[in-house]
Amino acid sequence: MNKSQVLTILALLAILLLAGALRFYALDLIPPGLHYDEAFEAVNAREIVRTGQLRVFYEGNYGVEPLFITLVAGAFALLGENPWAVRAVAALAGTLTVLALYLLARQMVADEGIRSRAVPLLGAFLLATSYWHVTYSRTGIEPILVPLVETLCFLCFWWGLRDDGTRRWTRYAKFALSGAFLGLCIYTYPAGRVVPALMVAFWASLALTQRSWLRRYWPHLVLLVLAALLVFAPLGLYFLANPLSLSTRSGQIATLSPEAVLTNVGYVAGMWVWPGAGDPDPRNNIPGRPLLDAFLGVGFFVGLGLCVWRWRRPAYAFPVLWLLVMLVPTILSEYAPHFRRAIGAAPAVAIITALGLALLVEAMWTAARRLGPHLRPRLRPFARGTVLVGLGLGLFASTALTIGDYFLVWGPSPDLFFAYDEGLVHVARYAKQVPFQSRAYLSPVSTNHTTLTFLLDGAQLASFDGRRCQVLAPLDQEAVYIVVVHEDPVTLPWLQRVYPAGDIVWSLNDRTGTPYAVAYRVPVRTSPTLVPDHALHANVGDITALMGYNVSPAKPRPGDTLNVTLYWRGRDRAAEDYTVSVQLLGPATDSGPLWSQADQQPGGGTYPTSRWVTGETVIDHYTLTVPADAPPGEYRLVAGMYLLATLERLPAVESSTGARYPDDAVLLTTLRVGE
Repeated sequence: MNKSQVLTILALLAILLLAGALRFYALDLIPPGLHYDEAFEAVNAREIVRTGQLRVFYEGNYGVEPLFITLVAGAFALLGENPWAVRAVAALAGTLTVLALYLLARQMVADEGIRSRAVPLLGAFLLATSYWHVTYSRTGIEPILVPLVETLCFLCFWWGLRDDGTRRWTRYAKFALSGAFLGLCIYTYPAGRVVPALMVAFWASLALTQRSWLRRYWPHLVLLVLAALLVFAPLGLYFLANPLSLSTRSGQIATLSPEAVLTNVGYVAGMWVWPGAGDPDPRNNIPGRPLLDAFLGVGFFVGLGLCVWRWRRPAYAFPVLWLLVMLVPTILSEYAPHFRRAIGAAPAVAIITALGLALLVEAMWTAARRLGPHLRPRLRPFARGTVLVGLGLGLFASTALTIGDYFLVWGPSPDLFFAYDEGLVHVARYAKQVPFQSRAYLSPVSTNHTTLTFLLDGAQLASFDGRRCQVLAPLDQEAVYIVVVHEDPVTLPWLQRVYPAGDIVWSLNDRTGTPYAVAYRVPVRTSPTLVPDHALHANVGDITALMGYNVSPAKPRPGDTLNVTLYWRGRDRAAEDYTVSVQLLGPATDSGPLWSQADQQPGGGTYPTSRWVTGETVIDHYTLTVPADAPPGEYRLVAGMYLLATLERLPAVESSTGARYPDDAVLLTTLRVGE
């Protein structure tokens, strides 16, 4: 091993250490919180660890490919079930991509003279310090796998092309491995589905520029395709049986009209260096920050021009094809430029920029050499060194900008409190501290939110939307109501009015100091200062009793809106989620006596009957419209419960007498309409 090789290895190790540092440093703090998508990966990975069951596709969250979730399950088995482990998978994938890109670039430019040494190291360094790539390497979601798996696929392919053929089977093995990674790309993220198109486009360019290439390599390509199909087969069969799973996620975001595509092309063309033209989503980027700074932008456009100029040479044609094809997912979808959907182009950008910077250095080095004889002898040794110093300063400034923008500007941004569900993380941590004997509630965010589902991990927390219904805890239990006041301004004032003896025991502000959430504690045996306007005593099935109601206006007119509030008291746990039906019955017509109806699960579905407990009061609100053509006269207002799957009503009986209500619909009141 000569001195040059030793220096190359040391430089590569330094780059990998830098890449790892940028991706693992303060990974539990930046980004803050745990976003819904990250938690979705975590919840399903935890299911793998606890049940041992793998899935080929996940239908939730609009459909998610399985590879990242499976890797997170492995991380959980090694590191424990925690948010850091989720992001560690992404950080490791990002770091490994830097190494894979170095190896790929070395294969691509093996016969390019000085560039064969400079471009691989430059490309690896640029990817290691890319703000774009660092961002997704620190977020625990699946897009970061696209650059890694596709780079490994292309590495094996170029490795096979460079095989000297001394051992014939090794070349076939490399092409087979490339095919395996090609099939694996489909398991990463929807953007990975276009990688096969990129491979075919590259084959076409090779066949166009090298006439004998296809004749020489067709057996290897057949093996590559067979390996890809073999790896893809389980997911392909799943898509064949469930075609909507293949199209639902992409169909929701696709914009295929010519006008929209042209507009997106303009957005993507401006995202490279134009200030304010980058991804505006604070979750993905400092809103508007372009992908490249001015220094790297020069290298990128010079490199792009070089690649186009030398398009007949595979090492230059391939990065351009890579760039163009992997930009398709953001060009053909909404919210362009969307950096996450274009992340598959990040390695190509690094290679193109490295080629451009190498060309500039060569040009300036040549100019310095030619200028040397005209300089004083003392200055001649510094002429070429100045070029390298300039390159070093540019790379240092670019790296410093990435570090500053990510850790000092984006990381502390107030936007991230909401973009990464930081508030819900604090809510979950507080909820787990509530004593087990207390009844804990959350409004208005559902505990089905994956961030809460993962962090609570079975801890008792009942959620409802206080803007749609109210819940009074059983008298024999202390109650703690956690209210996200940022979204629900109704529940806390209502609690303070109904439970004046309660008090705020915890509060949380967002990063701007604005109240985000509070916890309101109601002592045990605290009776609410709230009773229905009209009392009732009706049992509906074994699960609940209808204790009373409010209705306004008392004398409605045709066209008026009836506001009905029902007071339910839990009697026993329900195994099913029942639907409440409130009906306005009046003079019979050809279609019957029904004039208006409101059917919904309690709280608009936010507090279904399966969550009710004994002694709990649920105050639910319904709205009916009196038809404009309703004739004057008496109308009956009735309410009942039924199971939507069977339309079978729960028995409704009068509590004191046991008499069953007709049609199992509790008579609330009789209204005079239009009189």
